[in-house]
Amino acid sequence: MRAPQLLTPDVVRGAAERVRRSIHELLGVDIDVDVVYGEALSPELGISRACQEYDADEVVAAFSKVSAKGLDQEYYMVLLADVETAKNLALILSGEAGLELDEELAMDIIREFTNIVFGALTAEASRARNLRVDYTIPEVTIDLCLAVLSELAASCSVENPIVELHQIRARAHNAHLSLGIVAMGGAYA
Repeated sequence: MRAPQLLTPDVVRGAAERVRRSIHELLGVDIDVDVVYGEALSPELGISRACQEYDADEVVAAFSKVSAKGLDQEYYMVLLADVETAKNLALILSGEAGLELDEELAMDIIREFTNIVFGALTAEASRARNLRVDYTIPEVTIDLCLAVLSELAASCSVENPIVELHQIRARAHNAHLSLGIVAMGGAYA
């Protein structure tokens, strides 16, 4: 039997709307967000599918440990973007046209964006499940997609974690952004 999904498609759609509103209110940036698909898969298939979404091997991955009181399970949430998308997103969110961002500033902007995304996801998951869902401050890295996701799957506290994969398409300032949201935890049987 499959463990309960943390990020159902309805939770992700609700979070996408929260993110859209937050970005507009905080930064005055209009961003359109579409949830392309969401599915729960075995670790091998989920990780493989998540990594196929990106043309380049390296991705910008922001991840947090998630706990849900009442589910007695820990999850990891990961925001994935190819390096070019992450750069474009950082430039859009910086609000400075033509600004040259160094890597440290770009990573800080991505971390703050991830904080908004994960805050929206955990708020929606809390509402949907009627329990408290918390997350740690996101860590951001640039690495091979397979390495990041495999390491997180290996550190899950259950034997056979489920991988929830959601693909998000966003548009802002005529830029098209493709982001992956991955949640790992629970059990897959």
